Amino acid sequence: MASYRNTEEEMLVKFKDGVSDEKARSIILKNNATMVEQIKATGVYRVRIQEGLDLTDVIKSFSAIPDVQFAEPIKLPGNMKEAK
Repeated sequence: MASYRNTEEEMLVKFKDGVSDEKARSIILKNNATMVEQIKATGVYRVRIQEGLDLTDVIKSFSAIPDVQFAEPIKLPGNMKEAK
């Protein structure tokens, strides 16, 4: 069975239907993160958190926002290195 690990600096965020791209970007910035890319086919944003912050805490903060459908870590295969 493959092993996976979370990235330490990035996560995926999906906003609820009806949340504009502008509002999504604003929410991301207000929560000490920056948008890396938007996966248009799914509406999911790849988000990088501010250096020094704990990913688990940031995910909990995003998850508590009413406009957020989900926030979760990016899982990489255990032997794959993160691009910096």
